[in-house]
Parts: sequence; structure tokens; C-alpha cells
Amino acid sequence: MLGFDDGLWTSTPRQAAPLRAKAATKASSHFRYNAKDLIPEPDAQQQAVFDQGHGVGALTKELYPDGVEVGENITDLEETVRLTREALRTRKPLFEAALDDQFKVIRRPQHPDVRIGPQCRDPYPCPLQDRCSGFLPLQSVLDLYRGTKKGFGLLDLGVTLLKDIPDDTKLTTSQAIQKATAISGRPHVNHHALAGFLSGLEYPLHFLGFETFGTATSRKLDVSR
Repeated sequence: MLGFDDGLWTSTPRQAAPLRAKAATKASSHFRYNAKDLIPEPDAQQQAVFDQGHGVGALTKELYPDGVEVGENITDLEETVRLTREALRTRKPLFEAALDDQFKVIRRPQHPDVRIGPQCRDPYPCPLQDRCSGFLPLQSVLDLYRGTKKGFGLLDLGVTLLKDIPDDTKLTTSQAIQKATAISGRPHVNHHALAGFLSGLEYPLHFLGFETFGTATSRKLDVSR
């Protein structure tokens, strides 16, 4: 990640997605060790995710009791790398290990020059997204509804604003509405559709979002999905 220089999107040649994702992880590692002050503190929601991660780690150790704990209570990264090399010879699961490639990146004087891309959000959001994407204007192409890949493709073409998306760009109905409202400056309201939806509601109304409750591991052993 962190593919910007002085607020400008870098001109680094495009790479295959797996390579960009790998580089993004390396860049995050560099900042976590060399510029921790630039990484914002996690909010309550993010902290809950981290706590679940610790729970998954604890569960993993129960499932693999013969695993080797490598980096417990060790803050020296070089020592952790050395212990990891030794532990690899045991051919057992390793916990809190360190990788040589990761260490090489951390020791670099500058973070890897990786442009922003899908890896900034996948497999998980990077805490430095706002820093890297600060050059983007309001109503940018990355605001396209379910159009992350398309948005980054438009950035490659030098298009940053929704209203400047070329007419020959294939857009979904929702994306086309976004472009039209960005050009007109007026909100899109389908009064007929809203009236039809509201007329079909029967009170009292009750709501339950399927994403309201989600954990990394099931809290019930008999729940598989």
C-alpha cells in the first residue's frame, strides 16, 4: 500500500494482483515498525476484530498443541527471525513467527512504492487508506457502487471524478445514476418506486440486519455457517 508521493498517485507500472497484495502487506509492516505514529488507533469495532483474532490464535494453539511458540515476549525482530529459522527445522506449526522478506522490508529506509489498489481493502482494510488516498477528490471514481475494480481501472486512465467517466465506460444502473447526479449536481429520487415500496409496508415494523452479529468463529459448536 502507500503508493503515493507528495499527494500524487505514483506511476509505478501495474503488477499482478497477488504481487500488489503481497507488496501492500510489506508496506504495512514497514510502517508498523518504523512509523507507528502514522497508524491511527483502532476504533471499538476494529478492536473487536483484533480481539477475535487473538481468540482464533488461542483456538489454533488448542488444535495444534505440539506447535512451537516463536515470538512470545520477544520484541527484537532479528531475534524472532533467527528463532523462526530454527523452529522451521522442527516441521511443526509455528506461532508468532517472522519472515525474512518481511524483515528486509522493515529495515528499508523508505516504504515500498506501491500504488493504491484493491489490496488496500482486501483481504482487510488497511489503516493507512486515508493517508494514501488523500489526493482523491470528493465524488471520485472509487465511490462507484460495487465498482472498486472499475474505479481503479479508471484511475489507471487518469480519470478521478465521477462526472468525468468516459461515455463509453460500461456502468451498472446504479453507477450510471451516480455519474448523472455528479454531473447535474442534483439528487436522484424515484418517487414512483418509493411510493410503491412504502405502500406495501405493514406496521409495526421490525428490523434485523444479517451483518449485525458476526464472529470469526462460531460461538456454538453445532453451527457450521
